[in-house]
Amino acid sequence: MFCRIGCGCLQGDLQTCESAQAVQLGC
Repeated sequence: MFCRIGCGCLQGDLQTCESAQAVQLGC
């Protein structure tokens, strides 16, 4: 899955991300 608007996964929204994979894809 992709990160939320503004790369929320980096802020700690891992629930909406697939972990590091999402960070590389969206962030």
